[in-house]
Amino acid sequence: MKEIDTAIERIKYFESIYDEVSQNIESLKNNLDQYEESLSKLKELKDYYNSSKYMEDYTLDEKGMIPKDLKRGILSEDSIDDLLIESIELEERLKNLK
Repeated sequence: MKEIDTAIERIKYFESIYDEVSQNIESLKNNLDQYEESLSKLKELKDYYNSSKYMEDYTLDEKGMIPKDLKRGILSEDSIDDLLIESIELEERLKNLK
């Protein structure tokens, strides 16, 4: 009887591991799909950041011409840069997964 109890506990243990890993894989697949879909928008953001339009918008904000209640975090000098760095680091991390 003890052998059966041990087997049951082992099966429960590995079943819980299977459930957790399955759920994590499904979640990761969904998140990767969303990330992949956002890459074109990330490129668009990068292009904006490197354009004269960004500098025009930044200058208007510095002159106080952009409403203070308008969300404009992208006009900070680091926000887009930080996002691009995070994206590169994430892609490196994905490449290095084993």
